[in-house]
Amino acid sequence: MTSPTPFRAASEVFAIPELLEMILTESHMHDVLVWQRVDKTFNGVVANSRTLQEKLHFRAIFSEGEDPPEAVLNDLLHDHFDRCLWSENVDRRFSMYMAAESSYGGAKHVKLALYVGHWNSSAARCNDLLGPGSWRRMLLSQPPVKLANQNLWPDEKTSKWYGFTALDAIACMEQVEATHFANPTWSRSIMRKSMQF
Repeated sequence: MTSPTPFRAASEVFAIPELLEMILTESHMHDVLVWQRVDKTFNGVVANSRTLQEKLHFRAIFSEGEDPPEAVLNDLLHDHFDRCLWSENVDRRFSMYMAAESSYGGAKHVKLALYVGHWNSSAARCNDLLGPGSWRRMLLSQPPVKLANQNLWPDEKTSKWYGFTALDAIACMEQVEATHFANPTWSRSIMRKSMQF
């Protein structure tokens, strides 16, 4: 009796959804995101698994009880923002900062700050540079971010918004632009101070 070839053995293992899910659960987030494109079996397992959807930051983990879990930032999303935006904006006119923090009452939360340092760094431009893709549906953190701040450098104009996904962050930028960049004096101040570098 001949033993199965490695490729056939692998296909037999991956044909068992429960086993494939266990393997993917222990894999890196980036790998799972890529592997869902292997075939319909992989795609179906990833799409129908609550655990994997939470791992990929597509589905929210809502903590229950008084002691919520430590916040996990979406490093894949953060890297995507940095790579796509900073590579085009060499003076780093746009950057994103995320940090997990604890309030005085002990409750954990995640705060997101978007730094926009030049009027040319518009939300529409950032949206174009980031391109289409699943990043738009990704959560910024697990558990989901509740509160985010926009800090507009260098005038330190700050406002707050509530949102969960990366697309919410872009929408938040658009709202800031409509509010703050409509002021010509403020825009000229940004330009003047940016040119000092």
